[in-house]
Amino acid sequence: MSERSLVTIEKDKLPEVFTDSGADKIIAELRKKAQEFIPDLSTVKGRNQIKTNAAKFSASKTVVEDFRKEFKSDLAKQVKIIDSAGKKMRDVCDELKAEVRKPLTEWEAEEAEKKEKLRIAEELKAEQLRIAKELEESHEQAILLNDLRDREKAIEAKEAKIEAEKEAQRLADEKKQAELDRIAHEEKLKADAVAEEQRKHNAKIEAERLESAKREAQAIIDKEAAEKAVQDGIERERLAAEKVISDAKEAEDKRLQAVKQAAIDRQAAIDKATKDAEEAAAKKELERLAQELADKRAEEARQQNEANRKRVKREALASMIEAGYNKQEAMKFIQDVAEGKFKKITINF
Repeated sequence: MSERSLVTIEKDKLPEVFTDSGADKIIAELRKKAQEFIPDLSTVKGRNQIKTNAAKFSASKTVVEDFRKEFKSDLAKQVKIIDSAGKKMRDVCDELKAEVRKPLTEWEAEEAEKKEKLRIAEELKAEQLRIAKELEESHEQAILLNDLRDREKAIEAKEAKIEAEKEAQRLADEKKQAELDRIAHEEKLKADAVAEEQRKHNAKIEAERLESAKREAQAIIDKEAAEKAVQDGIERERLAAEKVISDAKEAEDKRLQAVKQAAIDRQAAIDKATKDAEEAAAKKELERLAQELADKRAEEARQQNEANRKRVKREALASMIEAGYNKQEAMKFIQDVAEGKFKKITINF
């Protein structure tokens, strides 16, 4: 089973798996795993996990289909082996039938031959009696004797024919037996070749399956390592950006405090140097100058913050493009996040 697959199938259990009940059991397991998974769209890791889990169901389909094809191929080869073995057994049955019945067949042939010889002998005896009777009653003895000799020759020829036919049958039986032996030998060689081919095929499929499983496992490890590296990089960039903003804010607070203190010190000097009407004018001027300075510092801080925001957006855009996102879609997503259009998703500037 591939590490990405959710299906566990043992090769020796294929006849049980590819049945209605076996398929229902696997489907129930897959549905249970799909229902147990809780998707999380709020983080990149959660969205990647959704992709990974979906890919596992696709891998499970591939595993099931590969085993189905393998099992179907095995069944087709098994049918060939069954047909070959069946023919071999049929031929042997015919051979053994002839071998077992051979004594009876030969006995029947001998009995038939005996009956035929007996019938011929009886016919010959009857003919001899008839001829003898005719010889006694006729003066054509010579003609009858010649006829008797002709009949005896015919009987001898018939007996010779029977012997020839019997010898021909014996030769035919021997030829048939030799042919049956040759066919049986050829069938055994074919069966042995089919079995060897099946063994090689099974070994090849098992080797390919193991190699595929190794590739898939390595792909998952590489992908997870890449995803972790991306996540670590984004986190480091976020922390760095937060530190830059914090340092800038602290420096600005110190500058504003220094400006405020300078204004206070100056105001004290003005208060000491001036009296009455000049005090109010000097104080107003001091406030104006302080506000002007504060506005200047605020503008500088705003510009610096704006520059920092652009830098963070550029770094985020580069990270998303590196992760495989379309540039235009990534820019729109970053802008929407910066404007607060997504709940629980923010960019820390």
